[in-house]
Amino acid sequence: MRSLWSLWFSRWPQPPAKGRGPSRSPPKARYRAIRRLSERVLSWGHSSPSEQLKGPIEKLGYKVELVPFDDQAKPDVGVANAKNMVTDNDILAVVGHYNSGVAIPSSEIYKDAHLVEISPANTNPVVTDRNYAEVNRVCGRDDVQGVVGAEFAAKDMKVKSVYVIHDKTTYGQSIAEFFRDHAKKLGVQVMGFEGTEEKVELRPDPHADQGQEPGLDLLRRHLLAGRAAL
Repeated sequence: MRSLWSLWFSRWPQPPAKGRGPSRSPPKARYRAIRRLSERVLSWGHSSPSEQLKGPIEKLGYKVELVPFDDQAKPDVGVANAKNMVTDNDILAVVGHYNSGVAIPSSEIYKDAHLVEISPANTNPVVTDRNYAEVNRVCGRDDVQGVVGAEFAAKDMKVKSVYVIHDKTTYGQSIAEFFRDHAKKLGVQVMGFEGTEEKVELRPDPHADQGQEPGLDLLRRHLLAGRAAL
């Protein structure tokens, strides 16, 4: 956290490049509050470790405040929230989003305003392939997770055939495609690749027929937590 604060603070003397949009005003000389934004789907009930991790910063004389925003897993809501965030000069960093489909458009706002974003969950390669200095992630990418999943299915589970289902989101479809493509390279027969916007029950129905096809070893689902029901 100390290195993040130094990175953020050192950016202020550097004027934004032409055409990069509005810049945020530098902190006041007596700045003593650090506001960390949490941008996620609050209705899904994820907890924050802020209370556990703020100690070292507060020992330096700063107050750490968590300000939660709910993007509702919707890109337009995430972008609207981002536009509100960049107007608050007390905000140090954004931790989020939960969904790649929300993070990608929202991060365009953070980039233009030079506001640091750290994603704990976004796996789509596009999030960081744009090489924005303000956009970071601390989790594996789809082109790694999908490949590793295929390797495990083929080499450890000895799967010979698979049916892949995804939820048509930026997350679900991306990782499913990497899994499918690498599985094929490993000699696994992909008997189907289906996208659905409906909530998928984690039981044989509604895809029981595919799961019972002769020779089908694995039914692979790539779904957001909010779209998979037990």
